[in-house]
Amino acid sequence: MNNTKTACEIIAMITDSQTEDILYSDDVMDVPFHEYMTRFLKERKMTKAKLLDVINVERSYGYQILNGRRVPTRPMILRIALYFGMDLEETQRILNLGHKEALFPKDRFDMALIYAITHGMDTEATEALLARLGPKSLFDD
Repeated sequence: MNNTKTACEIIAMITDSQTEDILYSDDVMDVPFHEYMTRFLKERKMTKAKLLDVINVERSYGYQILNGRRVPTRPMILRIALYFGMDLEETQRILNLGHKEALFPKDRFDMALIYAITHGMDTEATEALLARLGPKSLFDD
């Protein structure tokens, strides 16, 4: 979603606000991962079924995640980010919404993912890069 705000932008909105209404705005509040993904997919005109196919997730399990009954895995969230070509900020945000650790540049796996994201690599190219670095994979759910 391109309407996500950085922490600095939210602080500016709060300090510039003349009323308390900003405290109740969807512009500054994080939503649960499944709600975010529902909106995101609607904006992209993509079905949940298509998403689950492209990120290689079993349908019933995937629907439980996309309906809020289960928590997504970190690799699953990273596959979503790579598939949609999310930038690093968007990727960190959906990791946060999914209650997963942010990408950490001192971890070799995460460093490779940061490289892949910032250099516009797709899932296949990223997986090949990760295979050259070690045993971890985007498909280690």
